[in-house]
Amino acid sequence: MAKELPYFQFEPAEYLTKDVSFCSLAAQGLFINLCAYYWQRECSLTKEQILRRLNYPKELNELITEGVIDLEGENIIIKFLDVQYDNATTKSRINSENGAKGGRPKKPKRNPKESEIKPNQKPIKSESKGIREEKIIEDDIIQKDIIKRELIFPFHSENFVYQWQIWKTYKKEQHRFTYKSEATEQAALTQLQKMATNQERKAIEILHHTMANGWKGFVEPKTDPRKETQDAFQAVKDKINFDFSDGKLSFER
Repeated sequence: MAKELPYFQFEPAEYLTKDVSFCSLAAQGLFINLCAYYWQRECSLTKEQILRRLNYPKELNELITEGVIDLEGENIIIKFLDVQYDNATTKSRINSENGAKGGRPKKPKRNPKESEIKPNQKPIKSESKGIREEKIIEDDIIQKDIIKRELIFPFHSENFVYQWQIWKTYKKEQHRFTYKSEATEQAALTQLQKMATNQERKAIEILHHTMANGWKGFVEPKTDPRKETQDAFQAVKDKINFDFSDGKLSFER
């Protein structure tokens, strides 16, 4: 892989908001080295191989337990690198095939006496085929970019992002649940935003209320209608300064 693509994409924001940020610093250091070996070996690495090179079984088990990496039999799986590897090898294969065909078909030589191609003249068949192939490749790249889109948080404060990470840790430890994909996690964020009527403070209250009661799904705290009425009444009273002492409504200006 070093010849075709000697580097892989690393996004700091993605790293800081994923499960690896909750691991020990030693485990995080092992993860970085593990990614380098995994990429260098074309995303094919076993547990035995990495332990022979980096003998840190405790930290490796921590990464597996936290879901940072997966283990299929004895094979280590790092999903985000597998996606990048597939994209790189697919692009390399397409380029090789196009190169074997001589690249993009050359335009036919025009008769020197002809200054322009006639408006109604149809494109040459080989040229049309090359354009269609380029269009297919372009659409494929756009589709992959959409799939790789990052999470969109409904509230952009650091506090909300931190509270959301606490919620994910709670779900994992208390209910053995992790979001299977960014699409399902994005749907949960949208659900929370709607339940909180687009209010960050209310969204955080829902998270805290749910965790405090050990529930699995979002549960909105119940509000006392009488208390809400009393609060609203008090707010009006404070605003217009009225007095019920003599049983009549009197306004002070």
